Amino acid sequence: MNHKPNRNSIRLRSIFGITLAAVATLGLVSCGNGNGSKGAKKEMVTVSIPPIKYLVDRISGNELDVNVMVATGACQETYEPTPTQMKDVAKSSIFFGISNLEFEQKWLQNIKANNAKLSYKNLAEGIYEEPEACTHTEGEHEHGHHHSHGGVDPHFWLSPKNYKAMAQAAYNELVRLFPSNKEAYTRNYNALTASIDSVDAAAKSKLINLTNKKFIIYHPALSYFAKEYGMEQISIEKDGKEPDANHIKELVTIAKTNGIKKIFVQKEFDMSIIKSFAGEIGATVEPINTFAYDWVGNMNQIIETLYSANR
Repeated sequence: MNHKPNRNSIRLRSIFGITLAAVATLGLVSCGNGNGSKGAKKEMVTVSIPPIKYLVDRISGNELDVNVMVATGACQETYEPTPTQMKDVAKSSIFFGISNLEFEQKWLQNIKANNAKLSYKNLAEGIYEEPEACTHTEGEHEHGHHHSHGGVDPHFWLSPKNYKAMAQAAYNELVRLFPSNKEAYTRNYNALTASIDSVDAAAKSKLINLTNKKFIIYHPALSYFAKEYGMEQISIEKDGKEPDANHIKELVTIAKTNGIKKIFVQKEFDMSIIKSFAGEIGATVEPINTFAYDWVGNMNQIIETLYSANR
């Protein structure tokens, strides 16, 4: 006797077949790394901070595995690499960094000594070094051999002009390391520089013609940015330390004279002193993130915040 398959068995076979097809498809997808080489793992590179990872991701089209040493919000002076990070450094083709960063001054020689074949590229090489308004580290004489007298502001990436130069340096190194990807890298690099140019255009449009050019910030991280767009950065921090009573008095006078109603502070710093100072002059506290990964989005936000505070 012939039995006709019932509807339930037909449905089960259909579901089973679809599942097998999906699994096979996923298997095919997982075998590639996006550049046509099946079974190949992504090449690894190391960067010191998230804004540099953004450069590498944009230029490579997210085709590289990027090891970030100091995450957003971490304190550079006290941060120590984890064992996993150090293992990833050993797997990396290159280390992209900024030699003036406290983290690199403290750890870079050790990293190089333990990874003799690791290439290192200082992305700020050749960029004008703005004198730093404060000294960060207590052990400056021990770890500050990269500093000039008074220190160098390491926040190069917060200027569109500087960031574009860093992008060029990163692109050149990536093409040197992975020449077969030059066409894709060039296309991605051109898109990235167009994005950087759009940030520069927004800054010029909103900031150049402001009547009030002064702004108060806790830690003077926007030196390059301020100089590029004719702004005046006034730091609450003094010589890398909490301000004394006389400095606070001076700042109160400046703020009231210039009608400053917003105080900028990086998210990694203690808000208590800033809130107290802001309350004294009737200002609000505006957190900004100078180490954010999404450079384009973050810079547009900083520009908009400065514009709304000073117009």
